[in-house]
Amino acid sequence: MAQKKKQYEKLMGKVNYFTPTRRSSFSDAEDPKYEIQLCNLETFDYNKETLAKLDGMDTKIREEDKYADRGRFVTSSSSYHISTLDSQKKPIPEDLPIGNGTEVIAIFEVYHTPKGKFTFGLGIRKVQIVNLVEYEKKESKEDVLANLFDDVDGGFIAPAPAVEASPSPAGDLDDEIPF
Repeated sequence: MAQKKKQYEKLMGKVNYFTPTRRSSFSDAEDPKYEIQLCNLETFDYNKETLAKLDGMDTKIREEDKYADRGRFVTSSSSYHISTLDSQKKPIPEDLPIGNGTEVIAIFEVYHTPKGKFTFGLGIRKVQIVNLVEYEKKESKEDVLANLFDDVDGGFIAPAPAVEASPSPAGDLDDEIPF
């Protein structure tokens, strides 16, 4: 029996969240997921034909009143790192901080979901960054609270943490090395 040819579709959108190389905070440790939520799909002319085709297939592209700012969106996850490229198709560094609002083109594999809420799912396969918005880490709640204090002159000062001595290499470092 001939194997079905895989179907891939490209969509452009704005990232609401994207975890290409680190486990998503929405997944559990036993089943790590790398995820993307691609939003505002209807605002990009790039998507018109693809959205029309996918709308006829009952895919998991959603639009919900409680998420009105996201417009039409899709959430997709993978058990594997999501390969991510720059606008010139070159791999990006794994530690590049990709922030919300980054514009990307994503390639999804369309697959049949026999027991799901939708007839067809969209599995994220590869992402190309078109316009990067760098992620800016916010202060943690603990940092915010600690910054509410003022320094107290003459008050208690915690000792510096102990630094473990690293083992020295064999022999004395002052020995002459014959050349």
